[in-house]
Amino acid sequence: MKFLLAIILINSFFNLNSFGLNTQGAKFCKFPTPKSTNITTKGFFISGNYDFGMQRIIYNGGSKNTCNKNIQKQWDSVITIQNGGSISNVILGVSPEGISADINCMGSCTLNNVYWENVCWRGASFRVAKGFKKTDKTRYTYTVNGGGALDGFRKFFDQSGPGKTIISNFCSVNNAIGIASCDGNPVDKVTLKNVEIYGENNPTSKITYACSEYMGESVPNPWANSYKPGQAGGKSCNYAANAVKIMT
Repeated sequence: MKFLLAIILINSFFNLNSFGLNTQGAKFCKFPTPKSTNITTKGFFISGNYDFGMQRIIYNGGSKNTCNKNIQKQWDSVITIQNGGSISNVILGVSPEGISADINCMGSCTLNNVYWENVCWRGASFRVAKGFKKTDKTRYTYTVNGGGALDGFRKFFDQSGPGKTIISNFCSVNNAIGIASCDGNPVDKVTLKNVEIYGENNPTSKITYACSEYMGESVPNPWANSYKPGQAGGKSCNYAANAVKIMT
């Protein structure tokens, strides 16, 4: 039974422990110039649709020095989006205090032109809405349109709510895992379109799979339903062969 979906994007090239901006990665992913910078210790709670106007947010309200791959994973949330909400045009900047913080979607959400300068442990978490029960048949849709992500130790998108994630026109540099589906949801799907990954230009860089339909650890070949870049996906990995491009 296929119950877990994971996109494996392994391309470690730049230094993952730096709290400075990965300028090479930002240039490759065409990070926009921010129109303003907001240094804050308070998180944002969004219901409905909110346009940040290409504001760069430096979040200093979480636990310091959590952007460290050598410690137990830990992060705070800088933006929380309620079910059905969306955000647009925002850059999550590098925290000089080494704070790891994500976007937390409590139900279906849309992220338009969101850029992460330093993903650390997590870029966005796609969860269930408040009041959801395991017996519910609700299916959520998590949409990422545009944007880019730099320097993640683990997965920059994590889907724990049942449903589908749609990622289009997105750019990744120096991230270990793009997206993983967890909580044993057999209905989970991912759709990819025009995703660019910077990698395989260095002996330490390797793109393992664009997508894998996890079959469990007890099967003879748990990676049998895995698809390399340039291959079309399967049932859960729902995308065309040209959806993922490896750039050098």
